[in-house]
Amino acid sequence: MRAKLVVGTTVCVFLSILVSGCASTTAPRGWLPTPGEAEKEAYGAWISVKCNNGSSEQIADGEFIAVRKESLFVLTQDSLTAIALNQVERGKLTTYDAEHQLLAGWTTVGALTTPSHGWFLVLSFPLWIISGSIATVAHSYAPIEKFPADSWEDLRKYARFPQGLPEGLDRRTMKSKPE
Repeated sequence: MRAKLVVGTTVCVFLSILVSGCASTTAPRGWLPTPGEAEKEAYGAWISVKCNNGSSEQIADGEFIAVRKESLFVLTQDSLTAIALNQVERGKLTTYDAEHQLLAGWTTVGALTTPSHGWFLVLSFPLWIISGSIATVAHSYAPIEKFPADSWEDLRKYARFPQGLPEGLDRRTMKSKPE
């Protein structure tokens, strides 16, 4: 009876850590590429920016298109939006889908195999839960860059046009990544 209580408590703690500690994104479901796809994809990363122009706050979510000395360009659902860099309060850039659910699944499978360890289950089960939870949470944050802590030069490589907006580009014809 006591072993069931310990196992039940540990599983609840594990699930709580996974649910509360993993990174989240504002990208639409299925928009972010997998790590393998991200290497070959021509689209920019997903960016969420909070701006303050002194009189109001604005949040822009969309594809990171380009950055210039004074402006950031985000392709929202509506249009290509230019945001003055001096108005950016904070933001988050997500480069790919970390697929941390897979790691959480392997952690669960590993934890469920611990009864085969006999009495060592007392050590191996909590070890699976703790180390797997830490690894899953850390992995979920791997594709995320927060700013303004990072320089715009560091983030430029995640834009659709890392060199800046091409000359002569008709901003009205910009299309978002198909979902």
